[in-house]
Amino acid sequence: MAEMTVARIDIRPLKGGRTVLFSTAGDKVEAVHVDRSGPFLDHWWMVVDERGRSIDQVKYPKLATVQPMMTKSGVLLLAAPSMPRVSMPGLDHHHGTVIKVLMGKEQCDGIDQGDAVAKWMSKLLGRPSRVARIPLGGRRRESTSLGRWFAVNYTWWPFHIITAESLEAINACLAKPIPADRFRATLVIVGAQKAYDEDDWRLIKIGDLILEFGKKCERCGVIQIDEETSSNEGSEGELLAALGRHRREGDKVFFGVNFVHLDTGIIGVGDAVKVLERAAEKS
Repeated sequence: MAEMTVARIDIRPLKGGRTVLFSTAGDKVEAVHVDRSGPFLDHWWMVVDERGRSIDQVKYPKLATVQPMMTKSGVLLLAAPSMPRVSMPGLDHHHGTVIKVLMGKEQCDGIDQGDAVAKWMSKLLGRPSRVARIPLGGRRRESTSLGRWFAVNYTWWPFHIITAESLEAINACLAKPIPADRFRATLVIVGAQKAYDEDDWRLIKIGDLILEFGKKCERCGVIQIDEETSSNEGSEGELLAALGRHRREGDKVFFGVNFVHLDTGIIGVGDAVKVLERAAEKS
């Protein structure tokens, strides 16, 4: 049996935006450092309204087209169709006006990123918007499924994982196959025993890092949005319908799994993935 490996790494600096490219030439992520709160750059920034509430791509699908690019000199740029590029404050910019922001029902702190970025985002989305950066160390999140807290950035879990085998299985149910980025996963793993095998993983090792299962990922309308065009299939779209037929549990549909890392280090494309514990093996 061939070993499982990391096939793809997607890091999304801006919540709701696309995966970062390294250099304007379009180089993809080959490896990422994982610190206490998650992968480097992942979900460090979030777009909020004038009251500090998170703006999502379901209501504002143009957010899904925002393309972050890291230049060779270490400057993070944001690009979007028919928009000029805008530079974000430096990665070492940890000071500024602290504002209260809201992710769902969870309130946390953010560092306002200034008027230039706010003006750019407001023009793109057609509504008043600000961009906030997560403070150093991330935010504290309590988890009922894990029974403890962990550090995380502007997302619910540090890692969202799908397998190439699961993607192939759901694509077999669609008239037109979709790319992996529709599911906004951090890691795509190849070589699983079967489709949806990741549902049973409870403890895995990727390279030298140990990751613990958090919960299966409930899907919503975000996966209906095409990041290339910002077109939205809506709640009656083919993808959600297919998941409803094949991946329904009660009134919810699931695809992929969420994990929390137990240590820090580096994860790279091609790293071996080992399942240390499965659901059926727990006593």
